[in-house]
Amino acid sequence: MLAKKFLCFLLIFLWVIMPIAVSSASDAKIGIVLLHGKGGSPKSRHLSGLVRDLEKEGFIVITPEMPYSKDREYDKSYEDTVSEIDKYVSELKKRGTSKIFVAGHSLGANAALYYAAKTSVDGVLAIAPGHVPELQGFQSKLEGSVERAKKNGKRRQG
Repeated sequence: MLAKKFLCFLLIFLWVIMPIAVSSASDAKIGIVLLHGKGGSPKSRHLSGLVRDLEKEGFIVITPEMPYSKDREYDKSYEDTVSEIDKYVSELKKRGTSKIFVAGHSLGANAALYYAAKTSVDGVLAIAPGHVPELQGFQSKLEGSVERAKKNGKRRQG
């Protein structure tokens, strides 16, 4: 099911969004920070074909390994993740891009949307946004963090 949704988004992107971006920026360099999903990596099969196609069309694409990757295992907070994305956006600016998009797949889509809400970018591409904290397995992994957040919230209120 995820593969069908991803393919559908990819087709929409290639037929609708990409031609608009390319035609509006014939001489401009467009940069994209493309964020992988939860437990994924920059080289995931979900993104590799998209990266190849984007670069073939002249986009400058950065695919960083994010704090929620399989190898980093949430080594930074969500707020720190925004700061990390800032570094990649700055790198695109140094490379001469005039428009910057932040894109992501699954949890990366959520991070891209959050980043765009906190900062200024030219666009966001949310590919199959996903995050299911209501699942029991997910809750058990974050039990300690939830308790700390509840305690911190009570301290601030009282």
